Amino acid sequence: MDSARYHKASIGNRLLQPETLMLSYGYDPTLSEGAVKPPVFLTSTFVFRTAEEGRDFFDYMAGRRAPPEGEESGLVYSRFNHPNLEIVEDRLAIYEHAECGLVFSSGMSAIVTTILAFARPGETILRSRPLYGGTEVLIDKTLAPFGLTGVGFTNGLDEDN
Repeated sequence: MDSARYHKASIGNRLLQPETLMLSYGYDPTLSEGAVKPPVFLTSTFVFRTAEEGRDFFDYMAGRRAPPEGEESGLVYSRFNHPNLEIVEDRLAIYEHAECGLVFSSGMSAIVTTILAFARPGETILRSRPLYGGTEVLIDKTLAPFGLTGVGFTNGLDEDN
């Protein structure tokens, strides 16, 4: 989470709680014609000052290069990032006392990302049974060729199960 984003951390000597910070954190009204609340951005693409800036932003988002110290990757394409998404992620991070937040477009994309971030070839994923069908197929079929094995259990209190 970028601490340079617009936010007010206190009123007078009193620090604001996460629930209060979430009301305005991550949104700078001066960037949106002074609108008090963030507008809904319905665009898929964004303007770059130069073609080189566009190239650089795409390189940063794709992980081909890191942005220079103190520079952000900027807005590129709404499937990567957009103002509303960044505001929600920042506010969730504030609420959860986390370094950053991450929002997914579906539950399955969140599940796949989490498994791929932590599981390595040769490891076993212990899962409850029954499990949502899409997740069950992912663990038992889709990830098997990558060396991941799924083992299900129906009763966590029964050692034989």
